Amino acid sequence: MEHYEVADMFGRRQNPRLSVYLTAVRARTGHHETQLELGLVNKGRAIAKHPALRIVGLEGIFSVSPYGIDGNGAFGLKALRSEKGHCNNFRGGSDFVVYPGAPHAICIVRASVTEQLYPPDDLALDLTTTVMAESMRVRQQRIIIENAEVNDLIWRTGGRPPAKWFEARDV
Repeated sequence: MEHYEVADMFGRRQNPRLSVYLTAVRARTGHHETQLELGLVNKGRAIAKHPALRIVGLEGIFSVSPYGIDGNGAFGLKALRSEKGHCNNFRGGSDFVVYPGAPHAICIVRASVTEQLYPPDDLALDLTTTVMAESMRVRQQRIIIENAEVNDLIWRTGGRPPAKWFEARDV
């Protein structure tokens, strides 16, 4: 038997384990807008090759920024646009990997409201994602940010977002 066959039999093969995160990166007080960085973090012990991400549930005040993570249209993974022009699907090619323990930003999720929505009624974010990579089972994950936390991110004064890290949980 080859060494990889023995490793498979005993379940000792190291696999990647990608997880989705959201963190606040920018807040614009005058415009009542905040920007959340959505990315992947590899919690496994192996390199994640050919990662892919699908986002479902961005509606209402939430949307993926068309300007990418740097403001010039660059995304962390290649954005696959739908027929409506939305980019909620992302994939990495053979030249892209996610290393263990290293977070990797994929896109910016904007939360923007107008003065007419104040006081906001229901601004909660319920985001479902599908994450996949080579040598990893497909994982459906969910991030829920309650109304009070979204209000704190958007309506807070000072322009600097609080240091919050929202991690997805398996569905």
